[in-house]
Amino acid sequence: MHWLRYQKGCALITLERQPRHVAWSRPDALGLTVQRELVEVEIKRTVADFKANAKKRHVILRNSFIDRWPHWFYFLVPKALAPALADLRPTWAGLLTFDSRNGQVVAEAPARRNIAAPRLSLHECVRMAQLQTQTLMGVATAAAYFRAASLRLNSGE
Repeated sequence: MHWLRYQKGCALITLERQPRHVAWSRPDALGLTVQRELVEVEIKRTVADFKANAKKRHVILRNSFIDRWPHWFYFLVPKALAPALADLRPTWAGLLTFDSRNGQVVAEAPARRNIAAPRLSLHECVRMAQLQTQTLMGVATAAAYFRAASLRLNSGE
């Protein structure tokens, strides 16, 4: 999240959302820059997880639907896993590593910009913000419900 906000300049960041541009997958993190460009981050924990991603239909068909992919695409992996993925990473994908000791995310390899991807319209940007707000409101509502239930339990009701 910090990397998307401060390194890529994303004004809006969503987690596990499915926007129009990613019609057949649900990205782990998706950022929207002030230039209305999408930055997708997929988190992979193992080499097997990384290889399984390459077999997914939407990845295989990527070049046929290049205008449906974000402007920038990155894989986020544990720092120790990066050397093992050097030959497996697609040329269009960037590589981010995560250091579990200090929580720092580092860009190991830059992503190639997808020039075929259209910028989002203002309407789509507003819709992404609304979806994120609905998610936050749902979390806040659930938190309030559980807090009230906890207070009732603690008071002996």
